[in-house]
Amino acid sequence: MSAAARRRRCLAVQAALACGLLGVLPFKPRFVGFLGVVASALNCYMLFPALPKPAAAKAAPATCPAAEAPKLAAKTA
Repeated sequence: MSAAARRRRCLAVQAALACGLLGVLPFKPRFVGFLGVVASALNCYMLFPALPKPAAAKAAPATCPAAEAPKLAAKTA
């Protein structure tokens, strides 16, 4: 999931929480509290730094045997 999608999801939870607190949506107090806990956990998660990208294994460059032939001929001569 991309960072933009995570931000949108976090904003959606915060918007639902705000609507519940204002009484726009008929949520029970326990559900409004649950939304508050979820919104708080998501905000803490968004503060974590990004994971480091895995180091790519350095592969040997693919060589063509025909390209190696002149080098070998030069070494033996």
